[in-house]
Amino acid sequence: MGSNVAITGYGMVNHLGKNVQEAWSRLQPSNALESIEDVRPLDVTEYFEKKERKRLDSFTRYAMVASMEALTHANINSPHETKGMGVYVGAAGNGADQFLLDNHLLLLERGPKRVSPYYSSASMINSPPAEIAIKNGSHGPSGTIIAGEAGSLIAIGHGLRAIQNEGTSLIVAGGTQGDISNLTREGYERLNISQSDQRAYHPYSEDSKGPVLCAGAGSIVMESMESAERRGADILGTVMGFSMGTRLDRMEESYTATMRSALKDAGVTPKEVSIVIPQAAGIPSYDRAEEMAMDAVFQGAIVPTHVFKRKTGNLMAAIGVTNTIFALQTLAFTREQRRRGNEAVAMINCFDFQGHNASLVIKLA
Repeated sequence: MGSNVAITGYGMVNHLGKNVQEAWSRLQPSNALESIEDVRPLDVTEYFEKKERKRLDSFTRYAMVASMEALTHANINSPHETKGMGVYVGAAGNGADQFLLDNHLLLLERGPKRVSPYYSSASMINSPPAEIAIKNGSHGPSGTIIAGEAGSLIAIGHGLRAIQNEGTSLIVAGGTQGDISNLTREGYERLNISQSDQRAYHPYSEDSKGPVLCAGAGSIVMESMESAERRGADILGTVMGFSMGTRLDRMEESYTATMRSALKDAGVTPKEVSIVIPQAAGIPSYDRAEEMAMDAVFQGAIVPTHVFKRKTGNLMAAIGVTNTIFALQTLAFTREQRRRGNEAVAMINCFDFQGHNASLVIKLA
């Protein structure tokens, strides 16, 4: 178990809103996401100059918008503060697929001279962390974590270890998913792990289908406690523990081991966990495995769960960090319970369809 790491800022953009406050407001019970038609294209043009819009794909633009909000929220706004900053961004693996498809069509229909001169840089899977680092003048560790839905949780885990073990004091970590192309949508629907009507998503039910695929991004600012205290930062929460594994053939066993390892890393007992944000795949076999794993970890005790995916849809690599931010919001909303002895600890699970499994343990400050 290493030292806890402070969360001092967060940001997001998705169909629920262009920032955390908007998205949290639309997440409330009076609002609903019912079908793919309700998911409007994300317009973030006001954040970028025309030249930037032409050379950046949506999966990079969304990551940059989320990171800008997170850094502003953390009150980090000078080159001196961001010089040593690290950047880790999770991606599902199909990053700039709409950009790729558009340029491939131009190549076929209008010839090679019509292909964007920014094709190479815009389509690279490492574009989001690179652009965030360049924009902020950052020289710290950076990279893209390609692990499907677990991508952003693993990115946060890398940030945690970088601060604990490598001497880095400041990390921006999160995940991003660009605009969903028809190719990606059809591919997921052919596998029966997604569909176009959110009303068919009933996690932990035998007649459920996977949630609608949606675009968006999320970021959190992570700091060593020394850095946060030195800056006089408002500490919103702490990252206490993390674990990951890769196994698809015995899902229950892998899920159980991953959750137990994250709790051990955090120095937290199952009884101290106040809420769990599950994977809630909406696919019966995956959901059964997660239910059995939860029962094994919490020994049959009833732990409150929150399935934000009912409103967010499947944000793919951005889902883990989005759930982490919403978990902090939920813990803050129910702060009164903590005064009655609740430790305000949340566990967030992301178990990807290809076997990349991750669990994160956080605590409200």
